Parts: sequence; C-alpha cells; structure tokens
Amino acid sequence: MARQCGGPGGYFSAYQKYSFVHQTAQGCYDPRRFIWYQSVGVEVVAYNEAGLSIGYNIETHLHAASINSGEPLFPYHQALDDLHLGLQYDLDSSRIVAYTLPLWPGKTRFEGWTPSVVTYAVSTLEGSVAFSKSTVPFYFDSADVSEFQLSTGISAIDALHDIYYIAMPTIPQVPGFIDPRYYQTKLYGINLNTYEDVLGGKVLDHPVVLLEVNSQSHELFALLKEESTSDEEDSKFYYVRLGDSYRSNSTTSTLSVIFEWALSTPIVEHVVNPYSYQSFVDKVYQVGASAVDHLSNTSFLVMKDSTKADDPIYIMDLNQQGSLRSEDFAPLTAPDVQATWLANTDPILPLTLAAPKLVSARFTVDGRSIFVKFDAYTVEGALPLDSDGDMLPDGIDWSKRQIGMRNCSDMFATASAELLGDMPRTSCEWRSGTTIQIHLSAGFAGVTVGTGLF
Repeated sequence: MARQCGGPGGYFSAYQKYSFVHQTAQGCYDPRRFIWYQSVGVEVVAYNEAGLSIGYNIETHLHAASINSGEPLFPYHQALDDLHLGLQYDLDSSRIVAYTLPLWPGKTRFEGWTPSVVTYAVSTLEGSVAFSKSTVPFYFDSADVSEFQLSTGISAIDALHDIYYIAMPTIPQVPGFIDPRYYQTKLYGINLNTYEDVLGGKVLDHPVVLLEVNSQSHELFALLKEESTSDEEDSKFYYVRLGDSYRSNSTTSTLSVIFEWALSTPIVEHVVNPYSYQSFVDKVYQVGASAVDHLSNTSFLVMKDSTKADDPIYIMDLNQQGSLRSEDFAPLTAPDVQATWLANTDPILPLTLAAPKLVSARFTVDGRSIFVKFDAYTVEGALPLDSDGDMLPDGIDWSKRQIGMRNCSDMFATASAELLGDMPRTSCEWRSGTTIQIHLSAGFAGVTVGTGLF
C-alpha cells in the first residue's frame, strides 16, 4: 500500500491496495521487529482529457506486514524506483538487501540494462522509522545479463560474512536467434563490504531453482535442475553443496572473504542427502521458496507432487550433513494457492547465540600443541555494533576479530589462562570458527592430560 493523500488541519489518509506481489521475488523477514517484507506493484491507470483510460503504469513498493497479525505496517512501507528481486534480510546489520530490475511495461525486447544491488539500513530510534538506501558497486561480467534477465529472484545471504549470492542467466545465442529455454547460470557472491565477487561469476550448466546459506558454517547450497537427455526421461532436481567461505587469517583485512568451490560433475555425487535424494528428484518446486535453520544445519524446501493447483503443498526438511532424521510435516491443503514463502522466525544467528561449549582439547602427537574444539561456530572474538542506538545490531566490528598469535587470556577464562601463561611461553590462535590451537613452548608442563580448560 502507498500513501496517496492528506490535508491540512484534520489529517486523513487513503490507501490503495497493491495490484500484484512478485511471486519469485522472495520475501524477507526481520526477526527482531517481526516484519515480513515483499516486493509489490500498484497499477496506476492513465487517463486522457476526456476521462478515458489510455493505458497504465506500474509503481513498485516495499510492503511491510506484521508477522503476528498480518496487518500492514505503514511506517515501514517504501516507494521504490525499480522492481526489487531477491530480497534478503541481513541479520547482523539490520538491513534489507536486493537487486533491481526495470519494469517490463514500455521496455522493448532488445533494450538492455544493468542490474544493481541495493541495501536499506533500517533504524527505529525513539519510535521513528528511517530507511537509508545504499547502492553496492557491482559489474556483471556477461553481456547476456544486461540484455536478458529471467524474472526470478534467486538469491541468498551469509549474514556473518556479508556475502550476497545471486544467480543470473547467461543465454546461448546466435545472430538472429535467441532461445531462452536453454541457458547456463552464473553465480555471483558479492561482498557487501569490499564489493568483491568471491565467486568470480562462476558458471553452472544447470538452472538454479534455490540458493541457501548456512550463516553459521558459511556453506552455500543450491537446488539444481538436471535437464533430461531424451523425451522419455524427466528432468531431475538435486539439492547440493556448492562450497563454503571463510575469513583468511593470512591477511590483516578483516572484511576479506575467500570462497572454496566444492561442486563438480556428476552433481549427484554432491547431494546433501545421499541416502534419500531419490525421493526429491521428481517433485515440483517453487523458485526461491526455502528457509534455513543455521544451528541444526537444516534446509526447508517448498514442493508439490505436480503442478496442479489443488495438490497439497509439502514443507520438507533436509539435513545439510546427510542425516536421515526428518520432522515429517503434515501436507498443507491450500486450494488454488499459487505461491508460498518460508521464513525462519527465530534464526538466533548471529548475535543471540549461546556461548559455545568446549567439546574437546587434544594434544598433538609431539606434545607441542593442543587443539581445542567447540560445538558451534564463533565470530572469533569480533564484537556487535549498534551504530544508531536503537538497541538492535547494525553490524559486527570485525576489526576486533582475534587474528594470529595472541595471549591465551584473550580466549580462555582466567583460571585456564593462568595455567597456560602468557606469550612467548604459550600462545593461542584461531584455526577456524570452531577451533583454537594452543602453541606450547619446549618443556612446558603447566597443562597435562586430564587438565580442564574453559
């Protein structure tokens, strides 16, 4: 809805219902304000001097609704200059991320454009609502993207590493002939801090139906469609792990992220559910409809047995580490429903995690190091930021991340730190988000097998 009018003195307002919601634009959920955002359009009819309709224009808006009541939240509505797709909510930065496209009305078939990525930082200080828009510099490396764009919003976001992933088509073409039924997919991973593309425009020979990120383990997953090779066979769908990202300890840049690609062919060898994937290959999926629980390593997909509108909708959970355990949700009977969105209403990440528990502390064979493992990923000492004072996190201060060799007192409680001592007698460093390596000097005897660390 958009505010249409008002007046002096006794103020009043009229509101217009939106005409459509983009089915595959993806919505996003703000778990701290309990708001669901969607990309919607309002049809505005144009009239001539005689009062006759001569056409229409589409105005696009960011629509906000309460997840509790379903009522619209007018202060959070925003008029948009362009159609916004791939909406994601950045949990640790209190901002909405999307990419923009022009609207179809009035656009010729061969008119190109350049998509852009935008962010909207949301602030609710002292009861007022403010949106701060920023454009992320990003340049697509394929002419196909600027000339053709499938109207789908396939994206995902790593909230801790601030990486916004987008799937874009690259369509094979010859002079005078374009066949958009057959295309490759380019994946981009945009670092919202440094503007680097951590994937480098990775090309896939398969259409991408879904993207999802576990922001705790920083793994990227996708539902890929494998086209049939004959008329007798149907296309198949596989939910696979593409790889993971990490912050390198070899650089002082706390915002630099590296991605390690893992997918290769055949893609069936990379499914996350190797013992149950056959049950998923022939289903019908909604583009962009998925959710993730970061702590339990679970992806949730929306699917049906066929394209019939009256068929029930299934919410299926897939363990990202291959476990066969499933919640076995009952089917949803929703006749004539054309689209369904999912949201994890209690994602917990990134700043409300319980303190990680120490799982093990093991000496290396030579006795010169101890590897300490925790039960969950951490931010390695980085601290949350509240830049606008509204008591909601606006980011993470990665400059506080504990990089390189440090005194063990930076990482362990006082009692353990006193046992280990200070540098150069001992030193500690993060080897990953779940592992600390304690380096011991020759002859060190302050800690032995059986000593408790915490």
